[in-house]
Amino acid sequence: NMIDIQSYCDYLSFIAYVSNCDDTNTNYAVWKTISISDEKYHDGKFRWVINGTDESCGIEGANYTDNSFNTCNAFNDDLFLALINNENFKKQFVLTLLDMVNNNFEYSKIKDMLQEFADTYKDAMVVSQHRFYSTSYNELTFEENVNIVDQFFKNRSSYILNFLKTEFELCGEYYNLTVQSNYGKYGYFEINTLNLKDVNEFNGKYISD
Repeated sequence: NMIDIQSYCDYLSFIAYVSNCDDTNTNYAVWKTISISDEKYHDGKFRWVINGTDESCGIEGANYTDNSFNTCNAFNDDLFLALINNENFKKQFVLTLLDMVNNNFEYSKIKDMLQEFADTYKDAMVVSQHRFYSTSYNELTFEENVNIVDQFFKNRSSYILNFLKTEFELCGEYYNLTVQSNYGKYGYFEINTLNLKDVNEFNGKYISD
């Protein structure tokens, strides 16, 4: 009654995938509405906010081979350690992470988005680095960092899927799920946490558990 479980699963799934080593016990945030009403999110439950990702996505020590379930503080938190013993929560978390792997972090999406952000913020990043950190930072340094992030997302999915299976003792095997429609713009795909509109096909990897 006090927390939005799906929000917590979303938060944990994001932390795990990007290998966010910056998630210290004090570096997180939650929010809730003061008043309760029928409006969306006005149920008085706490929801999580991504607060710091400095050490993630291959930057500042994080790596695409990291087992986030051992390196990120969120998975050694009393709340998580208690909830993961509940089979319903465990299933919800696993499916949420798989949905993110198959949709939000699908590499072709990430690659295009990363390049768009890099083109937009390159000059500002160099200026910011000179102001707050180091005058030796330049456009080449920025491009090298962008390539590190690109390689992280290019290679991450196979590692996180293996860690998910072993750490949470999932007994099934991964299989490829394909859903197709000839009328994409007239409907949508609803798969676990995903609500996909204007698509004719969805491909993803899920586990038979």
